[in-house]
Amino acid sequence: LACRLGTQQLYSCSRDRTVKLWNLDELGYVDTLFGHVDAIADIDALSRERFITAGAHDRTLRLWKVPEETHLIFNGYASCVSIDCVALINENHFVSGSADGSLCVWSIFKKKPVCLQKEAHGCGHDNQPNWIVSVAARRYTDLIASGSCDGFTGFINCLKFSDDGEEVVCAVGQEHKRGRWWKIGDARNVITVFALTYTEESA
Repeated sequence: LACRLGTQQLYSCSRDRTVKLWNLDELGYVDTLFGHVDAIADIDALSRERFITAGAHDRTLRLWKVPEETHLIFNGYASCVSIDCVALINENHFVSGSADGSLCVWSIFKKKPVCLQKEAHGCGHDNQPNWIVSVAARRYTDLIASGSCDGFTGFINCLKFSDDGEEVVCAVGQEHKRGRWWKIGDARNVITVFALTYTEESA
C-alpha cells in the first residue's frame, strides 16, 4: 500500500499483477492499472500523481503516471534475478533492492541504474548474497536504508523513516515476508525503532 502525500488517494498492488486506485474520502474503488507480467512486490508514492512499483520476477520497475494513464519501464541489469522492493527518494530518483543482494539507485531519466552495489549486505553461510528484503528513503534527502538478514536478528521485512528523520522503524520477522523458505529461530517477530544520530557533516 502507498498513499499519495497530502491527499486521500491510496494505491495498492498485488500478486494478481495489478495496481488498484482508491479514494479514501469516498471509501471507494477508482481504477485498475495493468502492465506487470509477474506479482507486484512493492509500491511507493510521494506528492505527485504518480507512483513506482517493483515487479519481482518480471525484473522491472514501473513509474506510473496516473493522469496520462501511462507508465515508464525500467529494466533490471543483465544478471538481475528479481526486483523485490523499491522506495522513492524524490520525484526523480528511487532505490531498489533485489534477491541477489544488489542495491540500485535509479533516475527517471535513465532506463538503467545510475548506481549499482552488488552484495550490499554481504554473503550468508552458504556463500550466497543476502537478499535485500526492504528499502526506505528519507524523503527528499540523500539518506536511504536497506534491510536484509544476517542469521541473528531476523528478516528486516519493512523499513520506514519517521517524518523528521530522527528514527527508523523496522519490522523484524523470523521468516521472509514473501514466503516460508527459511526460519531464524533466535529471531522474534517485533517492531524495532532505532534513534538516528547525525554528525555535522551528515546533517
